[in-house]
Amino acid sequence: MKYPMSEYHAWSYIGKSKPKFDAHAKWSDVEQLIKSEVMLAQPVSPSETQSAWLTIPKTSTALSNFASRLLDSSEERHYQGRKGVEPAGAKGVYILQKPCIQANGNLLIVNDMTRQRRKDILDKGEHKGIVEADHIYPMLGGRNVKRWKIESNEYMIVPHTASEKYGIPELDLVRDAPLTHKWLSFYKKELFDSRVQNGKFFDAEKNPFYRLDNVGEYSFSRFKVLWKEQTGSMAAVVVGNYSESIPNHERKLFSDDKVIMVDSKILFLALNDMREAHFVCGVLNSPSVRKVIDGYAVSTNRGTDVLKYLAIPKFDSSNKIHTEIALKSVCLHQLHKRPEIPAHAVESEEAALDALVLKMVD
Repeated sequence: MKYPMSEYHAWSYIGKSKPKFDAHAKWSDVEQLIKSEVMLAQPVSPSETQSAWLTIPKTSTALSNFASRLLDSSEERHYQGRKGVEPAGAKGVYILQKPCIQANGNLLIVNDMTRQRRKDILDKGEHKGIVEADHIYPMLGGRNVKRWKIESNEYMIVPHTASEKYGIPELDLVRDAPLTHKWLSFYKKELFDSRVQNGKFFDAEKNPFYRLDNVGEYSFSRFKVLWKEQTGSMAAVVVGNYSESIPNHERKLFSDDKVIMVDSKILFLALNDMREAHFVCGVLNSPSVRKVIDGYAVSTNRGTDVLKYLAIPKFDSSNKIHTEIALKSVCLHQLHKRPEIPAHAVESEEAALDALVLKMVD
């Protein structure tokens, strides 16, 4: 195999419909319903021949040159993607319907059983109860996120802290949040069984029965760049705290402004600087970078490798191009909050953003 392959043909249907072909159909009939485009194809990482293939139209010489610079494996990688919180088979326990605040600041919660598949938890049914607000967080999943925009949100119970990534010790939870412990204990057997069967490295001797996977200090970062695991084209967005990012948020729901959790269908980059978050998001959402990402990332699995392969420079607040990219990202986030803004205005801003990213990578 020699790379790049210069005669890689990508086939697609003509039109939106997907016709059914009979096994005995003649080529003369089939060729009227499909088309092909000649692509260049090569491993996205030259040093990893088993890495995903990057495929780019053969006629797109400028894009191919840009991709080579953007994916340069000799450049240092400064950003690491993370996977969102994984309920390990118990999504219907941890994801909640909208809580109701009580007079004393506690929250009345009901879990969302429409998100559950595991039978023993389904048989147990939903559970309504009052808990402390400490471990209830706003949460975003794939259905809540679009490019440049948060459309809605959900809620999640996360009995962890930034320093207790394997879950708050049970005795500590009983002492500090007894109502939360009582509520979780309704599903104690089911949660324990699902941890044993689905959890990563779950230690029944050390970890509490309510432990979640993919939780760490990064989960509690104030700023995050999110992108959807499953999407037709790369779609990233910046979020800050609850009141900063969630449309139609109910500020009185929490006594303090909560960080936003993300579920396992979202990938994210944790950051402590808003400008840096907008810089990275601006790069990821720029049209040229999207074409490159779409050229190697499978639409149903845009994982942490999205950042692994991109040579995005470390944000430098003294670098004019970096700050301008960040400002364009802020502008595009604001534009998407105004439905009356015409599409051509957004396209114009994205074109200006793309020019900055092309200049930066050149």
